[in-house]
Amino acid sequence: MDDMIQLFVSSGSDKKTTFKIHKDASIEDLLKKICEWNGIEAATQRVIFAGKELAMRKNGKKMYVSDYKLQDRSTLFVVIRLPGGNDPDPPLKPKQLDEDVERTDLPDMITWDDDPANPRAKTPCGHAIGPESLTAYCRSLMSAGQWQFHCPYTDRKNSTECGQIWEYSIVKRLAVLTDDEKKYFETKLAQNYMRKSAGIQKCPKCTVFCMRQNCNDRRVLCLSCSKNGKRYESFVGTASMIGNHLAPVAVETPHVPVKILGLRS
Repeated sequence: MDDMIQLFVSSGSDKKTTFKIHKDASIEDLLKKICEWNGIEAATQRVIFAGKELAMRKNGKKMYVSDYKLQDRSTLFVVIRLPGGNDPDPPLKPKQLDEDVERTDLPDMITWDDDPANPRAKTPCGHAIGPESLTAYCRSLMSAGQWQFHCPYTDRKNSTECGQIWEYSIVKRLAVLTDDEKKYFETKLAQNYMRKSAGIQKCPKCTVFCMRQNCNDRRVLCLSCSKNGKRYESFVGTASMIGNHLAPVAVETPHVPVKILGLRS
């Protein structure tokens, strides 16, 4: 019995076991025991001890437990090699411009792609951009909180910027937006506009969209919260700013003079 050692084996936080194996056993024998335990083929498993992977053979030599200095009560970790699963979603087809969109041979103003095989649309300000790069560019603007799309073209000769604003209807057509992209764009544009341009907020109590009638009023009341006999919900402006407007916070307030909060339908 002195020649037997006990090994702790773990393949996860709740998947553990204990083996007894001869101290001169081969790594192949050890892997067989592990395979009997978890029912997974040896070829799809990695056994780690003290930062080293236990190999059945190394440089053509059969490896043993003693080669890795495994001792009584050593802890091994088993990692399963995962095979490929279902095929990934098929790649998206390149976006194709509508026939009525004016095309140009100028290079894409963002990627500088001038491959004739990649269609590029002519923007209202006369510059060139492909559907994919236009989509990515507009997404970056919305992620930065913008609700307007400005032409990013910069003249390399005099470093002047175009900056012309593109209407969403134009972007939608030139970027060949999918239905999902249209939904995302329209939602994000509305959210950015309400948060940063018009000072529109959600009432913390009823979550209705609302805005101050007078931006100088620090304390206001929500009209929506008064429905069905409910009391008004009071807001008090804080020092934190959203856009150019004070951010409202729900608080319990005494009966003090307050202004009525106008609602935007």
